Amino acid sequence: MVIGVSTGGPDALMHVIPQIPPTLPVPVAVVQHIIPGYLHMLCNRLSLERVKVWGPTAASSVELAQNRGGLLPGKVYFGPDGSHLRFRNGKAWLTDRPTDHLHCPAVDVLFASAAENYGAGTLGVVMTGMGADGSRGGMRVKKAGGVLLAQDEATSQVYGMPKVVVDLHLADMVVPLEHIAPTIMRIVKARNGG
Repeated sequence: MVIGVSTGGPDALMHVIPQIPPTLPVPVAVVQHIIPGYLHMLCNRLSLERVKVWGPTAASSVELAQNRGGLLPGKVYFGPDGSHLRFRNGKAWLTDRPTDHLHCPAVDVLFASAAENYGAGTLGVVMTGMGADGSRGGMRVKKAGGVLLAQDEATSQVYGMPKVVVDLHLADMVVPLEHIAPTIMRIVKARNGG
């Protein structure tokens, strides 16, 4: 499952990531547009919040993706500064290509790679943020048969990225912030025979 977020993302992610259990049967990959150097602190904060909710099993459960590193179920991986996050053979692949994106990492690259590797099994979430990053990748998710959620306007700090997804009729559901984690869990559970 993949999440794309920009302006307002750290606060929004604090409402979502800690509520996702470490027993989730799939890994979570996130692209957050943020000032370089802050992702490590964000990962630590989110990991500590997960421990408060789920106990010691959630320790160190949010981290920066490592090139060719494995992706474990229930763990959350952020695309690091200056590298697009892709998937290959069940692992994270970091690259600076393509170079034609405003952001690196880009949500479009993450979503397109998820669609290419996981097809209809892809679940994408576009959250608060400026611009349109995620819309092209969202098209790829939908074309592959995946599911795409968009954060609603009322709970988005900046209703840019999710608005574009909604306006293009790509969103299967438009969800308020407080319902994103439960919706993710419901969809993943249904897909995994729960």
